[in-house]
Amino acid sequence: MAVATVGSTSFSLLIEAVLSPASLHALAAHGITSLLVQHGTVPPRLGPWLRPLKLSSQYTFIDAPSLTVTLQPFVAEIDELLGRARIAITHAGLLLYIFTASFV
Repeated sequence: MAVATVGSTSFSLLIEAVLSPASLHALAAHGITSLLVQHGTVPPRLGPWLRPLKLSSQYTFIDAPSLTVTLQPFVAEIDELLGRARIAITHAGLLLYIFTASFV
């Protein structure tokens, strides 16, 4: 599993980069089958390479159908998910928090 998060802020450029075909190809190539994108207050713009699944917040990447993308504005258990993730994608402020929390 991979997790991308912007915390409670908006960071559209980061989310757009994570949801780009190049990023999704890279995640799939590394065996990632689940990507949770916690996008904050701004819903992401989705490209045609993401196909909706039955749940309104889930999509599949058309070039790698084994990769499921879940979009959520906020996730209460984000710390737990980041701890279980094989890959965590975030902005530097949250990354500092994660490193600090892991040493306390």
